[in-house]
Amino acid sequence: MQPSARRLRFPRRSGLRATIATIAAAATLAACGGGGGDNSTGLPAGCQVTSVSVGPDTLSVVVGETKDLFAAFSGVNCTAGLSVTWNTSNASALSLQPAGNVAHVTGRAIAAEPVSVTASLGGVSGASQVMVRPPPTIKLTPETLTFNAVRNGPSPQSKAVSITNAGGGTLSQLSAGNTAYGPGANGWLLVQSLFLNPTAPSTLNIVPTNTTLSAGTYTATVPIASPVATNSPKNITVLFTITGGSAP
Repeated sequence: MQPSARRLRFPRRSGLRATIATIAAAATLAACGGGGGDNSTGLPAGCQVTSVSVGPDTLSVVVGETKDLFAAFSGVNCTAGLSVTWNTSNASALSLQPAGNVAHVTGRAIAAEPVSVTASLGGVSGASQVMVRPPPTIKLTPETLTFNAVRNGPSPQSKAVSITNAGGGTLSQLSAGNTAYGPGANGWLLVQSLFLNPTAPSTLNIVPTNTTLSAGTYTATVPIASPVATNSPKNITVLFTITGGSAP
């Protein structure tokens, strides 16, 4: 007598299809980071970032000045409302205030090397190199003017002082203040401030106009000011020497 054959039982076709569908769905969710998005990157399901850029790619700010950086990204199946994460390589030189895909950066201290400001999204990053420079500084060339004249003779020729920026940024709103005279006499100096360019580089012409003074050396100072300069006001010193000549 032959043993009876055992019958193999397979899942019903409908149950098999359900099992296959469940496995496929699980694989799809795993590839996209799960049903609620990729927990490691914070991206929505199916979003893949391909590039992040920061503009401008190079920037210069002076200490105390604030400028903006802008981030943009490209990706597949990503919404436009995503925001990057901002970081700075030197927080002591450059402070960073994120505002979505804009970063307000403020110079805090002079940096010998550029500070890297990075925007990151979905494991992809872009950066801008920011140089932090000293504030505007007034430089006068020369700082002292010397004039000579004979008493009751012609006035000397005018001389020019060059005003330049020895720091960073823009040296603007330049002005020549009231002349301060030393002992002996007042009002003998003409400062042609009407022709002063308010933004450096600039030039200021100066000339003594009174040669009737008694023989001797007279002094005056002309302040050059700018509200954005670290060394404002910076003084021009004028020496005017009268010699000999006949009495009036």
